[in-house]
Amino acid sequence: MTTFIITLRDVFPDAAEGEVCVKYDAAVDADGVKWNLTDVVGIVAAYRQDLEPDCFPASTPVFPVDVFLLPVTGTDFDDDAAMRELLSDATWTALMQWTGVANGDPSIGLPFTVTVEYHE
Repeated sequence: MTTFIITLRDVFPDAAEGEVCVKYDAAVDADGVKWNLTDVVGIVAAYRQDLEPDCFPASTPVFPVDVFLLPVTGTDFDDDAAMRELLSDATWTALMQWTGVANGDPSIGLPFTVTVEYHE
């Protein structure tokens, strides 16, 4: 089992593609192998509408629902594509839960901590 404990510190819902949309810390436990990642940033890699150009009806991207994130840890964790993908998914999950509490307002509910588990 792999567990991520994500603590959102700053959220920037108006971030454009290529900009930082979230700053956070992540504690990771992958079957006993542990990382404590601090000062992680999530960059808007793309919006769903960019990848699905034939969306109907035409829609404006909604944060975080339509955001594809690229997490950057600044450590060797970034070299493991599978773990980085899980971190991206766990971060998106944390953002979705935070949005439910704060209604997307970055002045509310931060820091916000979420535990996300992946069972194999």
